[in-house]
Amino acid sequence: MTKNIYSAVIFILISVLYSCKNEKTASANSEETTNQSVFFKKIKELKQSDSLSIGHLEDVKIKFLFQENPEIDAEDEFRNETGYINLSDYKPLSHTDILNVTNNYALVLLRHKFSSELRAATFKGNGTPIETILLHDRLGNNEYQIIRTFLEEEAIDYSYDSKKNEFTFSDLRYDTEWITFPTEGTRIETYRIISNIGITEHGEFSLKAQNEL
Repeated sequence: MTKNIYSAVIFILISVLYSCKNEKTASANSEETTNQSVFFKKIKELKQSDSLSIGHLEDVKIKFLFQENPEIDAEDEFRNETGYINLSDYKPLSHTDILNVTNNYALVLLRHKFSSELRAATFKGNGTPIETILLHDRLGNNEYQIIRTFLEEEAIDYSYDSKKNEFTFSDLRYDTEWITFPTEGTRIETYRIISNIGITEHGEFSLKAQNEL
């Protein structure tokens, strides 16, 4: 009889300890899931008058998509020697900067505080950056200009197709043929390359098509 009581007590204690362990594990998993999605929650809740600071987040790795980088990517690589951008150089996110939020990543626009530079970037649910690409910028001097944009003639900086989850942009170079320097010159288009950039299910940018006109 005593032996049976003893066994029952041991069984109850083991059951209680096992139950507590399961509760702790479930609580930890729930907390981890919450932490992993807190960034998504914040950007989804952005309203028209709100903004979300990103300067405290980790640096973002730059993705160069082309085997032979266009000149503007070479310039981008030169000015970001580490291969990363510092988010403190970019404006807080507004609701118009949020392009797509999936289970695996958020796709946003990054606008530089002090230049025309515009980037696309992807982030995980906890705010960890995945990578970034250059969408728009204008560089050069009196002799030449290299530009990444969508439609320069209409001043449209970028194009994003939400159904295809795809960007389209052009890389252009203009050289100046001076008649009377520096007052009179002719701008000559040297090249124009159209690129289509997609985003994988893991939030990585990939080159889908490229054509030189």
